[in-house]
Amino acid sequence: MNRLDRHVAVLQCIEAIRLYAAANDGKLPNQLNNIIEAHIPEDPVLKKPFTYHCINVMAILEAPAPEGTTIKEAMRYELKMATK
Repeated sequence: MNRLDRHVAVLQCIEAIRLYAAANDGKLPNQLNNIIEAHIPEDPVLKKPFTYHCINVMAILEAPAPEGTTIKEAMRYELKMATK
């Protein structure tokens, strides 16, 4: 269940990032705390915020592998905004 809960939380973060971009002329948030359009869940496995970096038109959302597991348990999503 932890893996499923974590995957759902990551997808909620991605949707919140998309909502932010839609409300801000396609710009990605500099940090997850800037998002007010939706709730940003924390990593339910590690009990802390997901790692987020924004570089120009690309955002990276990561959930590192928990201690004692393999790298297969890590998650990394790269979100790239289309340029007009």
